[in-house]
Amino acid sequence: MKTEIDHQEAQSLFPTAATLKTPGSSDRSSGGAILQERKKSPSTLNVVLLGIVAVVFAFISMDYVIIGKNDSARYMALTTNSTTNISLSKGCPEIKPMKFLPLMLVFTGGCSGSTATNHFIEEIVEAHGLEKYNRLKFWLSNVEKDGVVSKYRNPFYFELKEKMGEENNATKFELLMESVKLAKMESQKLNQLYYFKLHASTILTTKRREMADKIGVAYAGVYRENVLDRCICTTKDCFTETVGYPVYAHNGEKASICFDRRQKHDEKPIIVKFENPVECFKDSLKEQELIKRADFPSVSEESLFAFEYTEDEEAWEKSIAAWMKILRPFLSGTLDENTLITVLQKYRNSRQPPLPHKELVYNYDYLVREIKDTKWAKYLRL
Repeated sequence: MKTEIDHQEAQSLFPTAATLKTPGSSDRSSGGAILQERKKSPSTLNVVLLGIVAVVFAFISMDYVIIGKNDSARYMALTTNSTTNISLSKGCPEIKPMKFLPLMLVFTGGCSGSTATNHFIEEIVEAHGLEKYNRLKFWLSNVEKDGVVSKYRNPFYFELKEKMGEENNATKFELLMESVKLAKMESQKLNQLYYFKLHASTILTTKRREMADKIGVAYAGVYRENVLDRCICTTKDCFTETVGYPVYAHNGEKASICFDRRQKHDEKPIIVKFENPVECFKDSLKEQELIKRADFPSVSEESLFAFEYTEDEEAWEKSIAAWMKILRPFLSGTLDENTLITVLQKYRNSRQPPLPHKELVYNYDYLVREIKDTKWAKYLRL
């Protein structure tokens, strides 16, 4: 949507415009409809108009884009390739929205740091003076669980399904991609940014990548490097029935709270009892390798959040580099490292380091016997 700023609003946006010098004669000739040479001394209005044009040309030379927030033109972001459309018929810039691509974050299934990543990106986007698109949610693929929650997460999916009728043969993934397509169109009209998550096993096939590529999305991958940590988490959440199950740490009794443990506080610590951990390790590593081999930037969950557990400078720099890597395809020329650092700094060394695995696995001795002298032993945290 193109927005025009009238002269009164321009004065409120650029209160010092009247004190700026007029551009050279070659620049001034571009706006002949407004700025006509006069032999008389310039009036106050002419001085103001000349100042406004000076600011316009200054914006062009600095390669700035005025972008919208809540459909206003009061937020500026530096971009590598300016998309500003300048019209001097009224002495002010004509605004052309920046077209951010939706960001598909590809994770190694559950327990890969997606919830924390979502929260941080939301804060980073806001810190850049940009606005997040909210109609289609981060968890857009969870459409077959609770009906009310599912429609809240992805209303497009159900609208498309109803529109096509019961006899349509569209797959779930095709409907998800159509949802993304609609969200992309709507978010770009609103000058808002949309990002969402999918699991590696869901998207990383040739046919499905081609479908996503046709829509036009940016990609970034996040995987949990320590497969033992991830399998402890998925077992606590009851995502699998063959690997093990959650138990109360004080007596080994089976716990049924599962995924709800994330929302409900239980005074009795919950850990895991493994039955077949290696199966989980193998599956997790396969998904991890899918992401690492993909043709888009990817980072480990551990590198993103290393800064939360220590003041160590190396960990700090590692986290900054990881966030810059996955956000660059999304925020393009607007991504500012100093703004990112300001957000991350608030959470530096704010959490306790992860516990040793001996305190997280009820049958720890069994685990050690299973992975001793194997490639999985390196994941054990003593």
